[in-house]
Parts: sequence; structure tokens; C-alpha cells
Amino acid sequence: MTRVRRTTVGITSSHLFLALLGLALFILGCASGTTRKNASMQARPNVKASATELSARNQSLLAIYSAEIESAADQIISESQSPLARRQALLWKIEAIPTMQTAMLTSDPIVAATDSWVFIFQMKDYMQLPAVKQGFGEFDSVVSATLTNMDTEMQNLVQTAAPAANVEEIRQSMASWAKAHPVHPNLAGRHSIEGEQIREVGELSLGTRASIKTMVESLGDLGNRLDAYNAYLPKQARWQAELMLSDLARAPEFSSALANAATLTDALAKTSNTMEQMPELVDHTRAGVMSDVDRQRLAAQEFVKGEREQIFDSIARERLALTADINRQRAVATADLHAEVQTGLKALHDERVGAMDDARATADHTVKDFDLHAKSLMTRFFVYGAVFTLLTLALATLIAWVLLKHFGRRPDRGQVLYDRAA
Repeated sequence: MTRVRRTTVGITSSHLFLALLGLALFILGCASGTTRKNASMQARPNVKASATELSARNQSLLAIYSAEIESAADQIISESQSPLARRQALLWKIEAIPTMQTAMLTSDPIVAATDSWVFIFQMKDYMQLPAVKQGFGEFDSVVSATLTNMDTEMQNLVQTAAPAANVEEIRQSMASWAKAHPVHPNLAGRHSIEGEQIREVGELSLGTRASIKTMVESLGDLGNRLDAYNAYLPKQARWQAELMLSDLARAPEFSSALANAATLTDALAKTSNTMEQMPELVDHTRAGVMSDVDRQRLAAQEFVKGEREQIFDSIARERLALTADINRQRAVATADLHAEVQTGLKALHDERVGAMDDARATADHTVKDFDLHAKSLMTRFFVYGAVFTLLTLALATLIAWVLLKHFGRRPDRGQVLYDRAA
């Protein structure tokens, strides 16, 4: 009992740690992105419920289904006088409840619902086998009523999640698939429809943010699975012990031991008057009986211990597998993020190089235009200067010529007077 409590506390602590880690990853990856759950929902346009809502409805229905199976089996065990019927009822809840948990705790909510529905039809067909039906006897109606009620509840779930879907057509397809894939040799050995459902949706290439959201979803699925296991692990161990004791009671060796014990009791009763005279015989007989009882008790304890260790080992393997899957998805997300960063840096570098080339080309073009305008301006300056110089020289020459012509031949004053006197 102490070991079970420690294991339960350890599972609860791990659950809390994973929940906190999932919350942190959810905060980092809360941006939009398509996960496998969303892709499965989008592939079926008739489904109006969200993935989160449908998963919550599946978990609620799982609790109802488990309680219904347990209640029906307990009713048969308490009311039936047939050891075979009691054993079959006990075996029914031992096998059906873990199988239903596995089906309804699938990560994809649509796959979980359809696979659980298929399992209900597989149980119906299995219970109609002659050997099983005769084993339950008059309590076969209890099993049939329970499975019919589970079928009706699943129809209501599908109708609520997909109001526009043809529920009856879907039900007939699930029943046909279950008939084509019956359980063998017991309820634990069943075919699952999960592979076909995943193949219909197809593989989805996830980006970085979607991969982070998928990791958060996986952590949430792990928490739900651990909650379901914690609720039924003690019951499963007790039921396994009851089944073991029932099988031991039906074994010839155990019946022989009981007969020997009864014979021994009769012998002790007949010799009770002389018991004080045979203390050694009494002690020996009592030691033999106690030894036989201890062996049976230890055998039962070892069996229960082995079953419990197998259950815990199975949980540990599932937890390790899920942890490995989370690590793989984290590696993929990291690789995608690195690729996106490299792509962004390359694009930024290309843009910077392009901008520098454009600036360099613009500067060269500006320098060339300035050089051409400067040369044109200098040419015009020299031409205009030369013309101005030539015009100035021409004007100066003309003025000089006029002045020379006007003042260069002025008559002598004496000659003028002489001319006047004459």
C-alpha cells in the first residue's frame, strides 16, 4: 500500500510538472498554427465542434462508459448464482474498461470517438457469441442494455458535434467495420480503426508554432491518460486479484486442498476429546494447515504484486514513449525555427546588398550627370567668353579707327590762316 501511494504521488508530481511545462510551451506557441488535431477537424467539414470541445466530451463520456460497465458487471456478480457468469462479468470489466480508455484517450478526438464506437459494436458482436451468451445466462439482458445505452450516448455525441452529419449512415459503417474485424480471442485482442482514420486525414507538415502547439496538446493528452489510470489502477489490481482467487477456487488442486482441510477438520472434531493427550499431533496438523494457508496467501500476494508491477511498467513505457515523441517534435520545431531564422537572415542580407547596389548605381549616375553638366557649362562659358572677347576687341578697334579718322588728319593752324588770308 505504501508503494502504491508513493507511486501515485510520483505520478501526480510528474503530472504537475508536465502541466506547468505545457503551460509554458503554450504561452510561447499560442500564435496561430495548424496542428494534427485541427487538421483532422478541418478534413471533416460536418464537424462543427472544436477539437478541445470534442476532446472534453470524449473524456466525460469515457467516465460514463467506465461507470456503466463497472455497474453492470457488479450487478451480475452480486446477483448471479452462476460462477461462470460472475467470472465473465469480472473479466468483462477487467478487459473492457482499459481498452475503452485506450480508444477514447487517443490524441485525435475524432479518431477517439469513432474507434470507441467501433469497440462498442465489437463488444456487441462478442457478447452474442454462443459461449459468451450462454455463460451470462439470464443476465445477458443486462449486458445488452448497457451496450445499447452506450451506443445511444455515442450517437448523441456525434449528433451534437456534427449536426449536419448523417448519424445513421455513420453508425451503419461503424457496425459493418466491427463485423469485418471481430475481437479475438477476447476484448483485449481487438482491431482498431485508428490507422485508417489517420490515413484518411493524411500526414501534415507542421511549422514551428504548430509543432509547439502539438507538443502542448500531447502534454494535455498525457495528463488526461494519467488521470484515467490513477482512477482505475487500484480497481484493476483488485479485480485481477478477485479473478485469480476465482480461478484458484475452480482449480482441481485447490479443491483437493479444501477437501483435505474439511477431512482434517472432521478428524480434529472426532479427536477433540483426546486432544490434550496428543499435543504433538495437534501442533503438527495445525502447522500444516497454517503452512498451506500461508502458501496460498503468499501466492495470491505475489500474483497481485506481479500484476501491479506490470501495470506500472506499462505506464512507465507509455510515459517514456510519449516523452521521446515530445523530444522528437521539439527537435523538429527547433530545426524549423533555425531554418526560418537562416532564411530571414539570408533575405535581409540580400535586401541589404540590393540596396547598396542601388545606392552605388544612383551615385554613379549622379556623378556622371554632374560631370556632363559641368563640361557643358564650361564649354558654354569658354564659348561665351571668346565671343565676348572678340566682340570687345572688334568694338575697341572700331572706336579706335573712328577716333583716328576723326583726329588723325586735323589741319595745321598756320595753314588755315594762310588760306584765309589768300
